[in-house]
Amino acid sequence: GRASLVNGTIIPEEKRLMNTNRTLLIKISFYIGVIADLGATLPLLFPGVARLMFGLEALSVGEDYLYASRVGASLMLGWTLLLLWGSFKPVERKGILLLTVFPVLIGLLISSLLVVSSGFITVKYILPIWIFYAVIIPLYLYAYYCAYQIERGVE
Repeated sequence: GRASLVNGTIIPEEKRLMNTNRTLLIKISFYIGVIADLGATLPLLFPGVARLMFGLEALSVGEDYLYASRVGASLMLGWTLLLLWGSFKPVERKGILLLTVFPVLIGLLISSLLVVSSGFITVKYILPIWIFYAVIIPLYLYAYYCAYQIERGVE
């Protein structure tokens, strides 16, 4: 079969193709996070969007809410850029995926469980977010695993 020279090592064509596919999956994982974070920034910047997304018709928007939500938006945008930066070297920056799962996504999941248990937001508004977490958390863990396998030269 055919072989390629990568970092001074000869690898079979099949392995190179597998690593290319794994790298694409890892990049896509980063991009999903970028898109999700941009979407999550909207209710933080615009209280009207938060009202619609979470069914909070009676949401009172004072200076305290605006300050907290703008701080959150700044952090969310910062994480968005971090994920975008990670996508440029997805294997080398695989650690960002783990940091996104632990503590970011797990923290957001716990927060969503607490807000529903308090009765402030109902399950029907949080359910799409929980479905997203159920997909993205395993995806990020698998993408990290793939990056680890690529680095170790494992098939």
